Formats: sequence, C-alpha cells, structure tokens
Amino acid sequence: MPRISLHLARRLFGLSALLGLFLFCMPGTVFLAAQARPVSAKPAFVLGLGWQPAYCEKKAKRPECSGSAVAPQFSLQGLWVPGQRFCHVEETARARDKARDWLGLPAVALPADLNARLKAAMPGTVSGLDRHVWLMNGSCQTRTAEAYFALQLRLLDEVNGSAVGRLFKARLGQGVDRAAVVAAFTESFGEDSALRVKMRCRKIGDRMLVTGLTLGLGATPDQAGLKEAMAGAPVTRFGCESGIVDQPGSSTAKTE
Repeated sequence: MPRISLHLARRLFGLSALLGLFLFCMPGTVFLAAQARPVSAKPAFVLGLGWQPAYCEKKAKRPECSGSAVAPQFSLQGLWVPGQRFCHVEETARARDKARDWLGLPAVALPADLNARLKAAMPGTVSGLDRHVWLMNGSCQTRTAEAYFALQLRLLDEVNGSAVGRLFKARLGQGVDRAAVVAAFTESFGEDSALRVKMRCRKIGDRMLVTGLTLGLGATPDQAGLKEAMAGAPVTRFGCESGIVDQPGSSTAKTE
C-alpha cells in the first residue's frame, strides 16, 4: 500500500478542516443550529378566526348562514390552549358535545350587552357554538366566561379594524396571497407578526377559498394588545399560500 508523505497528509488535514468549517457556516447549517436552541414548542394560546362566507358555501342551510350573519369580515371561532381540551368536564357533557348536540349543552351566562356582541361576532351561537367553545376550550383556562369571551371580542375587533381586515374586504371575490397577508400584518401588528399566523383554505367546487386564520399568542394576552400578545408566541407555518376571499351570496357548491 503506497505511503503518504507527511507534507501531503498535513495538506489533506487542512483541506478537510476548511471544508468542515464551510459546511458549518452554510445557511442551512446555521438554521439547524438556531433550531436547536431552547424554544417554546407551542404558543400559550391560539385565536381562531373564520371567514363566514366560505364556511357557508357548503353549509348554506344552517341557521348561521342566513341573512346578515354572513358578513364580509372575520368571525370568532374561539381561543384555546394547544393540546388541552375538555378539562374537568363530565363524560355526559363530552358525549353530548361529541354528538354535536350543542344546543343541549348549558347556556353560557353572559351580560346582555356582551351576549349581543358575541352573537354578531360568532354567528354559530345560533347552533350552540359558544357553548361548545366554552366547554371544550374555556374549561382549560381560569377566566370567567365573561372575561374569556370579552378578551376574544377585543382581539377580533383589532383584526377586523386593521390593515388585515381592510385587505380581505378589498379582495372580496378575488385572490389573496401570502405576501399580501404578511404585508398587512406587518403594517398593523409589527415586523415578524405574520410568523405567528396560519392561513387556512379549502377547495370548494373549483375554487380554493380562504376559510380563516389562526394566530399564535403569548402568555399574557389579557392586558396586552394583539401586537404584544403575538410577539411572545413561537413561529408557525403559514399554511396555504393563496386563496379566494369569498363574498356573501356567491355559493356555487353543493350544500350540506
């Protein structure tokens, strides 16, 4: 077997060291190193927002899909702690919820003015959605029902009154893509806020429709505005890249 000179061996060692340093400093390698840092795997809370016209494309016969309930703005779907559901809830109530007998669940006790606001912001209350959300998600946090829904309504109003809400209203019947949504969140809620946003879409008929957004929130959304609450949450995947912003009364799909 041929012997390698000491000079050649030193050169080969030096080249291998340089190659290792180069690979370590490549962008992908730096990203992996950054990913290894201790980070929170889940946000403290997730705020779910729906786009009611898209929901009603296949649910047109449901009571929450009639008349003014189908407004061209984001609606409230709930606030939850990731990975926690039905905390300390009796099995009979869970079974009723699972059977979607939501109106058979106990009514949520709220002041009259807050209840009226919730009905407008969460059209599904006519089908008991508020009762379902309170049982499934509200049971896993310490707020009263009044504080729980008041917080969600405040955050929802921030979104609908922001550049994000204006973007979706301006694009009714048209497409909206990731770049536009990111720009709108950046304008209203700060740089990198869109890193905590996931856009959801669903193909209905021959169209890909935006069905809503989920926003990751940090640990203290009660006293903070949405900008501050989102800043404390980990990064998430954006979801679908583009979809059509459905408008009320444009149903073309078979209803359920």
